[in-house]
Amino acid sequence: MVVERDTMESDKWDIMKQLREMEDRCACLQQEIKFRDSAIKSLQDEHERISQECMCVSMDSLQRTMSRSSSLRSKSSVGSKSSGFSRILTLRKHLMDSDTDSFGDEEAAVTNPGKKKSRPRIQFPLFSEDTEREKRKLLDSLSEVPMVRWKSEAVVAWLELVMKMPQYSKSCADNVKSGKVLLSLSDSDIQTGFGMSNPLHKRKLRLALDDIRAPDNVTYPQLSKIDHLWVVEEWLPSIGLNQYKGSFRENLVDGRVLNSLTKKDMERHLGVIERSHQTSLMLGIELLAKFNYNLENLNKKRTAVQHIDSDVEIWTTARCAEWLISVDLKEYANKLSYSGIHGAVVLYDKEFNTDVLAGALGIPIQRKVLRRHMDQELNVLKSGGSRRHTGGGGGVMKAKSGRLKDQISRAFTKAEPEPNLKAFKPADPGTVCKGEKTDSIQITFDPEIFA
Repeated sequence: MVVERDTMESDKWDIMKQLREMEDRCACLQQEIKFRDSAIKSLQDEHERISQECMCVSMDSLQRTMSRSSSLRSKSSVGSKSSGFSRILTLRKHLMDSDTDSFGDEEAAVTNPGKKKSRPRIQFPLFSEDTEREKRKLLDSLSEVPMVRWKSEAVVAWLELVMKMPQYSKSCADNVKSGKVLLSLSDSDIQTGFGMSNPLHKRKLRLALDDIRAPDNVTYPQLSKIDHLWVVEEWLPSIGLNQYKGSFRENLVDGRVLNSLTKKDMERHLGVIERSHQTSLMLGIELLAKFNYNLENLNKKRTAVQHIDSDVEIWTTARCAEWLISVDLKEYANKLSYSGIHGAVVLYDKEFNTDVLAGALGIPIQRKVLRRHMDQELNVLKSGGSRRHTGGGGGVMKAKSGRLKDQISRAFTKAEPEPNLKAFKPADPGTVCKGEKTDSIQITFDPEIFA
């Protein structure tokens, strides 16, 4: 009965954990659907506006052509010899006036923004079909040129390729005609000129412009190399918070924005309500800042301690899962992927203890022996006294590295069932009680446990 009750209690914890994970995933999917719906709506509005502009241009061109034709016919009725030359000069002047109007409108947009345009114009693409290569080539050619000397095409290419904000390229091409204009924009100008309503999008662009205006005041030069794709696809899984990928992707959180985040920002803009997850994010950001956001140095150090239980603060969630496998808790390793538990949390979170870890792993409170075993191993890990090898030769886990990787992969995809443990009677002093031998764990009990 005791064994069945423990099994049912463990199953209940597993179901509750899966339910929470499904709720988090549903929330992420709803946010992505909302973002795509808004993007579709904006594209529809843009299509309708362009169609109206095309219709206005067509009607205006038709009226001008008819008026020019009638004036030419009236002049040709004089029958003079110079009528042919006058007709050519009139057509030439008409073409030159059209070109002058198109360039004059662009000049007026910079010098006199309040001046009305003479006629509506279609905004043609700044690049040809091979836009990606042309934009990169343009940015490469301007690598040594200050942004203040850039033209509109270079500003749009920088916004799309460097800032990864192509949804604002149309507004940028319409309103920002040079790098000098871009660098002079205030926060209110960014909102009106680009149509940015997302506060984190505005912060992302503002922080980038601040670094360009004053490069000597930049605290972390490596921040410019961290885009939102790395934050979403690499960093969030490394700290065990995959469920927030949708909100971070929607808000385009790159290195600069990540460094500026507060717990209030996480709750208001990113939907991170749970306090432990906020702490996990903050500790992960502090770890990056400790390495000056130099990802190469951080990855080198992580590789050096990949199979050694040291430097716990730099451990990723996957490395914590390897540690669980090494201390005979393999069946719980897969439950860390949405927990927000990583090395910095284990060492520096004051509220983190064995009960928190057991709750994240779904270990019921009735499993006192298992919790005591985990508490002992966790204390050894925190004290830095363990130098357990999780792979290679001569370690606690005598397994090849390939086998260890297979175990971790299975642990993150499918949980294995808990071994059924039988009740044990207290042993006499000086003896050892041997437990049931399972396929994955050899369990021995010390008499002091039952003291």
